Amino acid sequence: MAANEVRVASEGELRLVQASGFSGAWATAAGVVGKLLAFCSDLRQNWQPPTYEWVRDRGVLSHAKRTNDGGPYEWEANVLVVNTGSLTAIATASGASVPKVHLEYKSITREDGALTAVYYMLHHAILMDQELTERPEGNQYRLRFQGQTAVFATASGYLA
Repeated sequence: MAANEVRVASEGELRLVQASGFSGAWATAAGVVGKLLAFCSDLRQNWQPPTYEWVRDRGVLSHAKRTNDGGPYEWEANVLVVNTGSLTAIATASGASVPKVHLEYKSITREDGALTAVYYMLHHAILMDQELTERPEGNQYRLRFQGQTAVFATASGYLA
């Protein structure tokens, strides 16, 4: 990409590692190696925010109570190049009832000289859907994951 070109979507690497357990934390089995899954032209993140309700004490607002944690977190990636061999690494881990992975998306930030990349993480993700579309301008491959928890825009990652 040229230095003066305007970007309208993020570009980056999507990596995965097999998840272990069932909590919302980043937990893996010992010795598990992260794998490069794809180079993406963009990554869309959708989620439902937590909901709160006000609690009254004798008719006066007292405090707020969290009634829903939100989620599930959903990622949809439009893939430029994919390593489908990494998809075979998705297996059912101990403590899990379905094959789950942790995903990390490394968004390349050429515009910011001090920061080389921004990382996003999706914990305990399940591959919900994959779609290959043939088009005259090039094939499009789309992956859709849903996860239990997410970390947004941080300056360091685990896998990349």
